[in-house]
Amino acid sequence: EGMHLHQLDVKTAFLNGKLEEDIYMVQPPGYEKGGPQMVCHLQKALYGLRQAPRAWYTTLRGKLEGVGFRASDADASLFVLEKSEHKVFLLVYVDDILVASKSEQAVRDVEQAVRDVKQLVGSLFDVLDLGEARFFLGMEITRDWEKGSIKLSQHKAVSNIIMRFGMGEAKLSSTPMSTSTRLSKRGSKPLDK
Repeated sequence: EGMHLHQLDVKTAFLNGKLEEDIYMVQPPGYEKGGPQMVCHLQKALYGLRQAPRAWYTTLRGKLEGVGFRASDADASLFVLEKSEHKVFLLVYVDDILVASKSEQAVRDVEQAVRDVKQLVGSLFDVLDLGEARFFLGMEITRDWEKGSIKLSQHKAVSNIIMRFGMGEAKLSSTPMSTSTRLSKRGSKPLDK
């Protein structure tokens, strides 16, 4: 209730990852310094490199912990910052970051805490501030502030799948069983075959 959700997108996230091991690669076409027999010694991760996701996560975690965030023991992609009376949560999925905060104080205090965290992450990495979260990982986020509710929907993803498989013009059919049937582990009778 009262949770403010904002979204950040880290630009070229994997290129921020520092490699811990020595990795060499053939020089890319068009860049042949020192002759074709020479190779490049990578210092940072590249997209497509097996170590890139791990290097990015390690770099991100180190930077976030360096500014006061604590990684959750339950979920490696969740970071928590306790800032005075506020808790700010960062949920990370590769390069998409969801910033969430709740407070019993005035709304502007929470929004200021969220702005501070977005600015902090922006100072560590090149980020695009997407504002209040509307879509995250294919889910549409709809807020109703009066009811204090958050609704998650995958309507767009389902519609895309229907269109991709040529079912956009298919006729609708009602649910093949009674919608009033209650199913439970105990106390319900088995369905007919």
